[in-house]
Amino acid sequence: MSIGVAAKVEQLMRNFLWEELEDGKKSHLVRWERVIRSKEASGLGTGSLRERNDALRAKWLWRFPLETNSLWHTTIKSKHGINSNGWDTKHVVNVSCRNPWREILKGYNSFLQCCRFSFGNREKIRFWEDYWLKEGLLKNLFPRLFSLSRKKNLSISHIVNNQELPLNWDFGFRRNLFKAKIAEAVILLDILGKVRLSSSRMERRIWDIEEHGSFSCKSFRSFLLSTDIRDVCSPFASRIIIILSS
Repeated sequence: MSIGVAAKVEQLMRNFLWEELEDGKKSHLVRWERVIRSKEASGLGTGSLRERNDALRAKWLWRFPLETNSLWHTTIKSKHGINSNGWDTKHVVNVSCRNPWREILKGYNSFLQCCRFSFGNREKIRFWEDYWLKEGLLKNLFPRLFSLSRKKNLSISHIVNNQELPLNWDFGFRRNLFKAKIAEAVILLDILGKVRLSSSRMERRIWDIEEHGSFSCKSFRSFLLSTDIRDVCSPFASRIIIILSS
């Protein structure tokens, strides 16, 4: 369902609830935002049609890297290609015609905010662009460092040069860091000091807002309603080295 159709249907729902007519309006006893809010959040629990629609779309994003042998996955992959992270498709740039997958990708950023990664061999998780640390997306936490890095859209394996402690990180900075950016780099290194890598485990995507770690439309609807998003100490002493690209 397109965003425009969902908005029109919700308008009909509001008019029915408030008994509105085309030639006049009645006073509202409760705001629509309160009507669609969950009962746990002091709402009436009717839910939002747009959030339901967004949740059903997000389910396709969750299924895409899991159903690699399916016909629909093969079709989408051949049409749009695979992102460098190996999990998702490339962004759809064709705007000349209707494209269902392009509509699905509009909720990609909100979807990613609910995901985290269990990382192992470092090959499929992007260092800056994926949610693999509980602190958040590194490109958002450190935008100035991200802008200086030559290693954008690359997996962790392209950033870390070894697996044993101490870990050596090569961020590929274009130039030496000045005082303000050095302070940011220290914070980044402190976060990375907790990282432990393992080549024996395969990486997988985890749905972070469900205890069992698997996607559910209900949990994503609750997340969207609660945040109102529209489109999302180490036991070892380690020494981490920044390698500046010349």
